[in-house]
Amino acid sequence: MDQIEAIKGQKLAINTRRLLGVIAVTSVLVGAPLSGADLPDLPTYTDLREPAKLVAYRRQPLLLVVTRHGCSYCELLRQKVLFPMLRSGEINRLALIGELNIDDPETIRNFGGKMTSASEMATAWGVELTPTILFLDQDGRELTHRMVGISNVEFYPQYLEQSIAVATQVLWEQQSDLGSQRRE
Repeated sequence: MDQIEAIKGQKLAINTRRLLGVIAVTSVLVGAPLSGADLPDLPTYTDLREPAKLVAYRRQPLLLVVTRHGCSYCELLRQKVLFPMLRSGEINRLALIGELNIDDPETIRNFGGKMTSASEMATAWGVELTPTILFLDQDGRELTHRMVGISNVEFYPQYLEQSIAVATQVLWEQQSDLGSQRRE
């Protein structure tokens, strides 16, 4: 009898794992996360000179998403816009992305190499509300208008792609101008 009960328990465990696997796969396919814990974090940087080198090399803007702890709109932006775009590869082929949480107590090396806080950096850029997406060049200068808040989840990805396109165009023009100045 004990062996029969043990076999039934094993079958139940196997079926439960299969069911959880099906739920997880279905969740990924429909783009709905199982929970906030299943979502990846946006990249964070301790030294902004690292992504700056990639911005210059790849000629793609840095999307710096300024957030804060407990910001429900920041979480909405992550779950409904950024993570689906990251999963599909859309953002990665268009730009670099990173997060700057203004409540983070760790110090960060800014684009100029100076150690500072995330809060001080946000203040220097004039960021007052979260979430705010900054579109930056390799020197930390804004390339186009920032996106502040999130008012329409349905159209936000299109607005974001438009802003990335403008930022990329400005970045290419900047680097072309720089190249022509060097030749003179």
